[in-house]
Amino acid sequence: MALCVIGGRVQQQPSTLQVPRPRDMSQAPQDLSSIDEPATQPNLSSFPSTDILGKARSFSAKWYSKFPWLEYSISRDAVFCNPCRHFPEAAHERFINGFKDWKHFSEFCAKHKASRAHAAALGKMDGYKQSHQPGRGNVVNQLNNDASQSFIERNRQHLMVVIDLVLFCAKQEIPLRGHRENPDTLNKGNFLELLNLVSKYDPEIKRRLDELPNNGKLLHHNIQNEILEIAASLLIKKIKSDLHDEPDTYYAILADECKDLSKRELVAVCIRYLHDGALRERALGFVETANMTAEAISAKILEVEPLQLDPALCVGFGFDGASVMSGNRGGVHVILKKTFPHAVYVHCNSHRLNLVLCTAAKVSPGISTFFDVINSLHTFMTGAERHAKFLEIQKQMRPGKKTLELDKVFTLLGPILETLATFSESSGQTKIEADSLLHQMQTKKFLFLLITFNQLFEVSDFASKGLLESTYVDSTVGKSSPVQQNSDLQNIWNDILDKQLMELNSHFKPDSYGFMKATAACMPHSETFGDKAHTQQACAHFSIPVEDAEHTVFVQQLKRKAQAISGEKKEHCPSLFEVLDACPRDIFPKMNGLLRALLTLPMTSCTVERLFSAVNRIKTCTRATMLTGRLNSLSLLSFEKELTNSLQYSDIFKVFNSKPRRLKL
Repeated sequence: MALCVIGGRVQQQPSTLQVPRPRDMSQAPQDLSSIDEPATQPNLSSFPSTDILGKARSFSAKWYSKFPWLEYSISRDAVFCNPCRHFPEAAHERFINGFKDWKHFSEFCAKHKASRAHAAALGKMDGYKQSHQPGRGNVVNQLNNDASQSFIERNRQHLMVVIDLVLFCAKQEIPLRGHRENPDTLNKGNFLELLNLVSKYDPEIKRRLDELPNNGKLLHHNIQNEILEIAASLLIKKIKSDLHDEPDTYYAILADECKDLSKRELVAVCIRYLHDGALRERALGFVETANMTAEAISAKILEVEPLQLDPALCVGFGFDGASVMSGNRGGVHVILKKTFPHAVYVHCNSHRLNLVLCTAAKVSPGISTFFDVINSLHTFMTGAERHAKFLEIQKQMRPGKKTLELDKVFTLLGPILETLATFSESSGQTKIEADSLLHQMQTKKFLFLLITFNQLFEVSDFASKGLLESTYVDSTVGKSSPVQQNSDLQNIWNDILDKQLMELNSHFKPDSYGFMKATAACMPHSETFGDKAHTQQACAHFSIPVEDAEHTVFVQQLKRKAQAISGEKKEHCPSLFEVLDACPRDIFPKMNGLLRALLTLPMTSCTVERLFSAVNRIKTCTRATMLTGRLNSLSLLSFEKELTNSLQYSDIFKVFNSKPRRLKL
């Protein structure tokens, strides 16, 4: 029987009912499940091991939770895909005939999960179970239900379009809503305008928009907020899944506070951890606070999405150097340490280095005058005619090279001086400014300081990008004395070095926890490599007792690998990640734990700063009334685009459909 709609009534027409039929399982292992039974998932104390390339590997019961469709055959010592075994799309698929490549197990499981054949098998199994449910009735009732299912599928297709557009706007950091969204408005906002644009090229979307009632189109801003909140919560669940994917995953907490455009104080939290051999720094979100005391900020950090993590596995806090965060008596890190006993406070190294460079750049009035000249030069070049002339001279003096902006003064010194010389032949205020700049930039003292700070900033480029702009001064501090002889330049050089060394010693404290010593003792190219005494302090801090036998074998194996690498590539210095790769958890459990803890220690809090940058891009002056909840969801989805792209419609449907809806979903 088939259905057709005549006059609004569903009528029956003769046809063949297509019911999924399971495969003949006579050749399958007898210790696996039948079509009506759940997947066979025995939890043995130890699974049989197989020697693969000289290493014993075996199946682990932990994979059941990550891939619930797996079932294990004890007789075959192999795993199968339960849906694909009963409803195969390809006869020779590895998870139909048995799979036991334990070395590449996770990789192949992930590929199989994402395959079209697996999705089709899941659908057929679900259809089979639905058609064989007790009390479902005869074939006619099933057909009627199938008709209802087609309406549900149509509604879900509509919701998928809405979800896609909401997440698109979130990832692109553009506003969803318009000032007015009534039918007569020319600009109804990005969300509705995009939906109308898509409907022009998709008749089905256009038909649904025309046929659905206004209260069932799922276009209201409350629906947008709900989708954003659901997507953000699923994103946090993915992070939580990563953290619980392997046992004893160490992590570090990064946090900072800022004020948004509407003067709300926000506390943001990110988390740093190792997953699949790579360091991840993920945003967890932020909360609003009106109390900026250490106790209040600490409570807000703990309030951000709980991940049910073991406090003993937290290795550090990455904060800035504000007194409320760094105070040794009542700072945030002191309060949080009561909850996380092994965590070490790390003042963001980028912040510290920038403080050193800023102080060195203001060591004397003459240096302040130097930056005042640089500032005046930027101001002079902002004029349209001057900037165009500057670019033209660049092309003449640097043929074949890319034209650059004024950020690299040292590289572009020739074109800059030629541009100033050109405008010094004009008249009026332009001539006066050009003559003044030309005179100051051609002095020996200016050229000396330009070379000095160019080298100084290049050495610290990873932390000092943009520092030149941040050290501009609005006016000259004191009077700059002219250079009479080379000893004057020598004195300036000594002042800069002395101040920088003093600030480095002030901002970068000694290695009181022994982490740097422990790291060096694990690096084959280090002079202290293999010295167990250098690792003892770090091991004691993290409560990781490394036995002598394990440490000895680890050092011997790493020496052999380092010798092999050095034979292939000269002067090769392996990173700590390469050392970790050569230290598998199942062979060197304690050394592996120590390496993971050292790698997870926070170095900077730049990730939190980037999260605040996303907040500032999203909450603009035209969106100043946005509530913190919506801002939090938008910021997370934009900041973690990789995870946002991996969200599944089915997961969103499941949460979205938990509330009663006008549309049946």
